[in-house]
Amino acid sequence: MDASLPEDLEDLCTTRRTLSTAERELFGTLSDSLGRYSLLGRLGSGSMGVVYRAYDPRLQRPVAVKVLYPTGKPTAHQVSTGDARLLREAQAIARLSHPNIVAVHDVGVAGDRVFLTMEFVEGPTLRQYCDAAPRGWREVLPLLIQAGRGLAAAHRGGVIHRDIKPDNILVGDDGRVRVVDFSVARPQGSSGETLLGKFHLTDTETNVLVGTPAYMAPEQLRASPACPRSDQFAFCVTAYECLFGERPFAGPTLRTLIDNVLAGPPTQPPPFSQQIPRALYQCIARGLALDADDRWPDMDTLLAHLEAILVRGQRRSSLVLAASLGAAAALTLGAAAAHYTGSSCSHPELAAHIGAR
Repeated sequence: MDASLPEDLEDLCTTRRTLSTAERELFGTLSDSLGRYSLLGRLGSGSMGVVYRAYDPRLQRPVAVKVLYPTGKPTAHQVSTGDARLLREAQAIARLSHPNIVAVHDVGVAGDRVFLTMEFVEGPTLRQYCDAAPRGWREVLPLLIQAGRGLAAAHRGGVIHRDIKPDNILVGDDGRVRVVDFSVARPQGSSGETLLGKFHLTDTETNVLVGTPAYMAPEQLRASPACPRSDQFAFCVTAYECLFGERPFAGPTLRTLIDNVLAGPPTQPPPFSQQIPRALYQCIARGLALDADDRWPDMDTLLAHLEAILVRGQRRSSLVLAASLGAAAALTLGAAAAHYTGSSCSHPELAAHIGAR
């Protein structure tokens, strides 16, 4: 392992990024418009660029604009490289028309700035949603299933996302979940992969990791090609984190994280998760298997099991609620009967009147 690898794992597990002086100058003084789009405010940043909330006056609708990070002094080659990268992302999303995948509208170059416009989704990321308040598994699982449907659609379209995590899943205020950020996606069978041990990319010149180490499958950490089951692994890390409140593989450094991932999935759920069905834990644990062949055959199979668990949980909740309402009704009737019979009556005048009749 290269000694130059960063020791602070959290900087690799989230979308944080320290901007260079050139980047601060560029993005700190970004004009109010980019091409035909009016920029309204910054939404966030990732490994490839900054995302802004914007408005499209031509079509009169809000959009999200992703602006590629510059790499020093702009050159025609850098613009061309950035254009190719965002064009690849746009093409990947555009051919994956699905309710649970963010829609792409346009790719363009304005001066030295390469940008991608997408549908604007009002709502938090899945991480923000889960961090905002305690969430029961019956509330979180439907959101994960929606994200899984988007991921399954990507796989059916021949695209591997390679960076599934809570930050790349949006929970729309309309109740619809979208998978976002296909900037490091690859067609199935592509040979371009991360060489983690050398902290190098074989297919770009950005010298950053492809994907997020805390969610990477063992085969990716071993510098082997990613496959749909690699996305399944990342999805199950995401599901585990959102349901149990912690990641399945801990470690303060990248080295310890890799050691823990390569040791295999946890054999028991966290001790504080008694309310979560064991079948749900087992379902996710299979998706975290060290060997890709030991995971679920595909996302559709995994989702079918998750949906069955959710249905059973909802049915059980309905039965418990019905039983509780029935018990409450019985207690109410019993109290009413006691209230209106003979000496149990608490109103002497009414009891005397009934006795006289």
